[in-house]
Amino acid sequence: MQKAFGKIDGLWPYDKETTDLLMGRARRAQPIEPRYRLAVYFGQERGVWMSIVDAIEATARLPADSKARARVWRDVAIFLNRHDSLSRSDCETKWSLLDKRSFRCYDGQGRLVTEGNIVDQLTVVIDTDGHTQRNYLYPKDPRRKGKWGDTVVVDPLRTSILVNEKVPWRSTAVRVGYLCSVRALRGYYQCLQAMGLLDKLPEMKVWTAVHQITPDGKLLPLVPATIASLVKKRAGEGGLRVGTSDTPTARDVTKPGEHEDILAGHFLRGHAASVAYTLATQWGAGWDPMLGIDRARHTLAVFLKSYSRGVAPQLIAAFREFPGAQRLRFEEASRL
Repeated sequence: MQKAFGKIDGLWPYDKETTDLLMGRARRAQPIEPRYRLAVYFGQERGVWMSIVDAIEATARLPADSKARARVWRDVAIFLNRHDSLSRSDCETKWSLLDKRSFRCYDGQGRLVTEGNIVDQLTVVIDTDGHTQRNYLYPKDPRRKGKWGDTVVVDPLRTSILVNEKVPWRSTAVRVGYLCSVRALRGYYQCLQAMGLLDKLPEMKVWTAVHQITPDGKLLPLVPATIASLVKKRAGEGGLRVGTSDTPTARDVTKPGEHEDILAGHFLRGHAASVAYTLATQWGAGWDPMLGIDRARHTLAVFLKSYSRGVAPQLIAAFREFPGAQRLRFEEASRL
């Protein structure tokens, strides 16, 4: 009409409104194609889980106040906590174990634990099969209302039910415990306690250098880029190749064809969400299908488009073969 007769009063507003409505409906009807298709597996004899066990066992004889031991526990705790909470590297700079608004421990009866220091409180969670809750301060969440992000619940591993002598990273209860994000937090803070550094933690920070003190007398906090780098390093030690994106640059590729197995730098968040969603929706896992999406604090549409990458067949097979798999928690099933 505009092309034929020019702009007509009253027609243009109506025409634009109708066009926007039709285009909006078309977008909703358009099938959502996942951006990533490469599923990853942390198992295998020399995989990510085993690399964590090896790293901790290598420092087991060091004293509790050893910087090397503290660094290993910190790096393992970063990886495991980012996996279980489905957080961003940026989120990990915006919370504190020493602030009850940000982090809380609950015992097996659901009671808030307040006695003792943070190491004692984490021990209660582990010993009574309780849980932890965390909230990030001003995270980059589309769902955030106010200054705190949604509450994220993370459970400890029930080590005894995961033990399998034929699986190297689960061959003993102690080894299973090394893969527990709650126990890793405790291990890291036990080292800080032994080093006399608990009172040196900066406000609203969990992850810091283990020896560098800033002019204000506090430990130097880690920045998001360092946290992301430590996650990539752990993935690399577990045999995975991580670049800046799933579309690698020349520096990510050393020979033709090998780009096919390069993971995006933020792959961990998508991997964990995919495990939680796929095992619940397709294989009968006992947790809420939205668990991973809620922990990541985004929407189903965003997950399907920008994070979903499927689940490795080895993990699906291990879950299906596990006796009583439906009683496993997400944290436990992901370690199979």
